Amino acid sequence: MSEQPVDTPSSLPTVRIPVRRTARLLRGLLLTPLGLYLINLIWRIWPSLVFVPTAVSNRITDYALAVVLVLLAAVGFSFALAGLRWLLFLFWPARLHIVADSKRLCIPTGPIGRLELDWERMSARYSFEVEPEELGEGFDSLMDEDEEPSVRLPLLRHPALRTPVNDLLTAFAGLEEGRLVGLLRPYVERVRRRQAERD
Repeated sequence: MSEQPVDTPSSLPTVRIPVRRTARLLRGLLLTPLGLYLINLIWRIWPSLVFVPTAVSNRITDYALAVVLVLLAAVGFSFALAGLRWLLFLFWPARLHIVADSKRLCIPTGPIGRLELDWERMSARYSFEVEPEELGEGFDSLMDEDEEPSVRLPLLRHPALRTPVNDLLTAFAGLEEGRLVGLLRPYVERVRRRQAERD
């Protein structure tokens, strides 16, 4: 009787999945103008504030408005920077890939950042294994148990994220979920085996 081959970390292939650059285009196109509009609005209002006492102003209104404007400026700058980052992501000259190797799953979250999620702490459960309220949008709990593993990724969770890893994969990957299932199957199976050993 022959033994089944064990998938040691070194035996797992490194997978490179192309990134869909337009994934965050809408976010960039919304955040950048909104941030710049807020900054422009504050730039126009600020000179009209009077911080010295006059016969018609006790400065309380001006100071209160200044506090509100400073908070709005912070929001405007954060929106503008986030939007520009996503627009830069669209036009970044280097190739961007989601990379799965024996230790981690790396997802580029922009040209100046990436998210590294180790397989050790990841959990993988199919929709028929979890409570309905734990499933997010896009998960059909009525799918047949034999069919689901071949056409859909399980609900992937990592302690570093509040949302499922699936949300990032579907947002950034330039492939349909059926192709992702085939490419990531060795990693998902290993995560599920480790999970079964822990349980």
